[in-house]
Amino acid sequence: MAWHAAHPGFWFFPFIPLVWILFFALCFVGVRLILFRKYGRHPGGRCGGYDRSWQGGEEPEEILKRRFANGELTEEEYKKAKDVLKQ
Repeated sequence: MAWHAAHPGFWFFPFIPLVWILFFALCFVGVRLILFRKYGRHPGGRCGGYDRSWQGGEEPEEILKRRFANGELTEEEYKKAKDVLKQ
């Protein structure tokens, strides 16, 4: 019996790069899942630049009042927006 007859050979060599690709893909997915669970869908609470604060239970009028109180809106902008909301 030859010395190499009991050796399994190198049939698995083509699969080594695939194993590494699978390993890194699973690491990437795992990190993303951990971050999504910790910070929500997108860090900062924004989805594509769209502020989703209205989902917190605030009515549009409350948001408008808060933005006016914070100085984000002028009195004229506040009155226009309030009129639009009443329509």
